[in-house]
Amino acid sequence: MILYDIIADQTWSVQFQLSAPKLVPEDSQVDLQCSHDDNSQDIMLWYHQGKGSRLIGLIGSSYIGNKPVYRRQDDRFRITREDVQSGSLSILRVKLSDAGVYFCGTSTRCSQRGYRPTAASEVHFDRGTKLKVLEPGHLVKPPAVTLLPPSPEECPNGGKRKKTLVCAVTGFFPDQVVVSWQVDGSPVTDGVATDGDALQDGTFYKMSSRLRVEADAWFTPGRTFTCIGSFFNGNRTSFHSDSVYGAEDTVTREEYLRTSQRAKLSYTVLLVKSSIYTAFVVLLLWKPQGWTTTKQSTSQLTPGRHDGGPCV
Repeated sequence: MILYDIIADQTWSVQFQLSAPKLVPEDSQVDLQCSHDDNSQDIMLWYHQGKGSRLIGLIGSSYIGNKPVYRRQDDRFRITREDVQSGSLSILRVKLSDAGVYFCGTSTRCSQRGYRPTAASEVHFDRGTKLKVLEPGHLVKPPAVTLLPPSPEECPNGGKRKKTLVCAVTGFFPDQVVVSWQVDGSPVTDGVATDGDALQDGTFYKMSSRLRVEADAWFTPGRTFTCIGSFFNGNRTSFHSDSVYGAEDTVTREEYLRTSQRAKLSYTVLLVKSSIYTAFVVLLLWKPQGWTTTKQSTSQLTPGRHDGGPCV
């Protein structure tokens, strides 16, 4: 199998029309269509990118008036060419390993060995068609969407306050979900962080997304925050959502100022107390030099308090 780095070779100068994402059961047949707008692109190539890989493998290529040339030795693949601008790839008896993304490529040059681009030729790719193969007996299940409001403990006072809404999308199969956000019905993308891939949870999938907004935006009563999970079931896309509403800010500006003043007063009192305590300790430790001498002299004149002989 010949491998090409998809990132290095992609270009969008040729406009493509391709099949929608496919969701098919194992052992069925799937047909992928490709067409483009450039009559000079007489070679059509088909590639497969496995899940989690950056590399694509060449399946085969076709040239008008000639039989397809296959690089992948698998008789389940069928390449057909209707005309210069259109063609198709069929996969018979689909396997789980056939899942991934399929790319249609075009070029204008061929090598001496089959209809594939030479090192000097430019290959144009479409954006790819995603293929998901269902395991036997597995049912398609749409997601449940739950939107959680921000925690009251998150940055409750002062400064650059932010609030985070968390959207949990759970219990769906297959992993064909795209998460989006709206605020008051308008799409938003700033502050959005969504899991890169759905995580398997038993026989189903789950994923999460977070929206971080200014506290002032959250503390706007009646403002609507909505999380939407777009789910493709193999035939159509369905939309599943949940919403929460902006809350009252329980900390008003007046309360915040009063709290700040109380904190400043408490701090000032603490400083005064510390100063008084320090002065008291200094007085206890400081003794005048003459006080010790006088005390010693007085004790020598007191009867019965010296160690000399008997009194006379």
